[in-house]
Amino acid sequence: MLVRVLDICPETVAKLFAVYDESMADMRENFGDEQEMHDAYAEFLQGFVSEQTQLVLVEEVDGRWVSALRAIATSPDKQWKQCRSCAEKATVNCC
Repeated sequence: MLVRVLDICPETVAKLFAVYDESMADMRENFGDEQEMHDAYAEFLQGFVSEQTQLVLVEEVDGRWVSALRAIATSPDKQWKQCRSCAEKATVNCC
């Protein structure tokens, strides 16, 4: 099932961290600790989803988020630019 992310809470951040685990690992060195990184990501997400021209969608399979998509409308007619990631242990072919 496809779900649009609107509520940025600790559970949402944790679920998206799991999906984006590989890219998050590449950025860990830029933060003092894991909590600082989660806080910064939560702040980014809150700002991202608050914009009308931006959205976050996740694919949920058996209650688990297995892929995510951040999309930005690049023009008034809503052409979308996207950035997609899949959980490393996804049980579906998502890439």
